[in-house]
Amino acid sequence: MQRILNRLPLVAGVVVAWLSSNASAAPGSDLTAYANAGHELQQLMAQATRDADMPQLTNPKAAELIDVMSDLRSLTSRTYQLKDMGGLMDLCDQSNKVVMTYLMFNVKSIANAQSDPQQLAARLGPLMEKNLRTFQNELERLQPFLFRCVATEIPLLTQFAQSLKPEEFTDIRRTGLKDARNGTFQIYYGALRASGDPAYTVSYRTTILHAIADLTPQYASVLQPQARKQLAELAASTVTKAPPPLRKDLQVIVTGMSDPRCEGLCAL
Repeated sequence: MQRILNRLPLVAGVVVAWLSSNASAAPGSDLTAYANAGHELQQLMAQATRDADMPQLTNPKAAELIDVMSDLRSLTSRTYQLKDMGGLMDLCDQSNKVVMTYLMFNVKSIANAQSDPQQLAARLGPLMEKNLRTFQNELERLQPFLFRCVATEIPLLTQFAQSLKPEEFTDIRRTGLKDARNGTFQIYYGALRASGDPAYTVSYRTTILHAIADLTPQYASVLQPQARKQLAELAASTVTKAPPPLRKDLQVIVTGMSDPRCEGLCAL
């Protein structure tokens, strides 16, 4: 089965793309419960016409569904192998769809069939930032799961990529790897920029930064040294200006992104 992942998990439009091999869905009640919660949450989102109508933590039913979709036990209760990639990708896709529905809420207000792509792109960033501010309490719960889910995929994608013959590393796969690098860069760039923005609560900034700091070794393995250097420099310049709760995680990112080794997906 040939499959492409396209994701936009953080403000600024992030894409994490790749192709998987013949991967079968992984069984398990946790995955079923997660998929059911995602489907139900998306149904509630589809009914929303105003910010206030979107599922929020102040609504008991929405809070219950968000609890399921942010429960890391769906990821940590088992060890994923390459044969489980289909199930893991389904899990990450469910998470991504919900996160993106929050970030892209009311996109119809800025887009129509005649929209110029460049003008639409210029309007999309502010819309996503506005939605991130509006729904940051919900995204504070949901985004760390998505980031960890994608990070769980990275070693499996590395294993798969390293098993390919040269002729199997097609242009589509090369494009996917390029998109994965761009997406990884934007996750960190967006979080580092947001870390000093008072429009976001300290709780949101601390939670998101801690999540990506903890996952830096996995994500750094996707990036090439020059991109890592840029992120390390940005993180270093942010440390002294950031609220105290964020400084330790910023330093972790500086250290992780300063690693000069280029192995795994970096080397491809």
